[in-house]
Amino acid sequence: GAPQAAVASPASPTLHTFPAATMGGVKVNSGVTQTRPPGSYTAVTVINGGTLILTAGDYFFQSLIINSASTVRATPTTRVFVRDSLVFKAPVRAPSGTALQSIFLGFSGTTLALAAPFNGSVVAPSANIMFGTSGWLTYSGSFFGRILELKPVSTLVCN
Repeated sequence: GAPQAAVASPASPTLHTFPAATMGGVKVNSGVTQTRPPGSYTAVTVINGGTLILTAGDYFFQSLIINSASTVRATPTTRVFVRDSLVFKAPVRAPSGTALQSIFLGFSGTTLALAAPFNGSVVAPSANIMFGTSGWLTYSGSFFGRILELKPVSTLVCN
């Protein structure tokens, strides 16, 4: 047969350089709601039962922990960048707190486990991205990583 033509892939997206942290660590305790402005943070943890509200703009975290029984709300123009470690055990919700919110998530680490539904774009050029840990989880959007691994009974819907 005829020789196969080479297929050129577009360049993978890259991440911004992380600015120096100008805001310290934040811990959102159970029963507490905190709204944080865009900026560069050290460690941020949302404890089970806590609610973190992110407004429009770019957020840079050295580490971000979103525990399973916590709530994170964001706008469609919220972009989240995490440098070192990310624990993602609860979905990002719309400002009303009900529907999933589509956001941009950038991660510069090497291992990312998404253990909650996600909607939006994930750019993690150096990471092994694991979708799902248990249960019937759905991930919708565009995903860029070194390795994409879909766990059983999870659904990946790529746009």
